Amino acid sequence: MAHREFKKSGNGYMSFGEGFKLGFFVVLISAIINSIFSYIYLKFIDNSILEQAKEQALMEMENQGVGADNPAAGMVEMFTTAEAILVMGLIFSLIFGVIISLIIAAITKKDEPEFGM
Repeated sequence: MAHREFKKSGNGYMSFGEGFKLGFFVVLISAIINSIFSYIYLKFIDNSILEQAKEQALMEMENQGVGADNPAAGMVEMFTTAEAILVMGLIFSLIFGVIISLIIAAITKKDEPEFGM
């Protein structure tokens, strides 16, 4: 929708770079909002989700014969915090958003003719 509005305001033309930049900024804003909302929810509203995920991961490791003294158990503890979810969510959203922005920009681009025809 952002590309359509941009093209509508620009005489129907949009370069690949303009399309990618527009898509990236839309993704960046949505990733920030989503990550902040998730952080607030997991940190202050319902942190039981993280505890359940941590317990389930530790149980699965135990079923596979990995003890609690294994360094992987420490990794589970580290990655099941609201802060880790905030950072990972932001990073993965941006990576996925860059890929989608590249694809959408390639599809929706329409270069302006060089000689004004």
